[in-house]
Amino acid sequence: MAFRFLSELVRSLRLRAEGIAEAPEELAAVGLGQQHVDQCRAVAAKLEALNAERESLKGAMLAKTAEIKAETAEALKWRKFVSAQIKYALRHNRERWVSFGIYVKR
Repeated sequence: MAFRFLSELVRSLRLRAEGIAEAPEELAAVGLGQQHVDQCRAVAAKLEALNAERESLKGAMLAKTAEIKAETAEALKWRKFVSAQIKYALRHNRERWVSFGIYVKR
């Protein structure tokens, strides 16, 4: 069965762990015991911890993306200013613009 949400999987693991713990005699015949209860609980806890870490990283990524966008906007403004100064200084020698990465649009 595919799980649409991680929380469904965690809930399912916890429910199975409870079920195994409540009926150990019935399930002992197929080899299920306390180690399986512990394993289900451990896996559920690990998934929750990983999900919490992922959410934290998402927040950090959003903050870093905003920082990059702001810095990019500042860099574009600076590049535009520098380009204008170069074009003005070399307005009579447009061929030199290429050495600064500025190309004449025709």
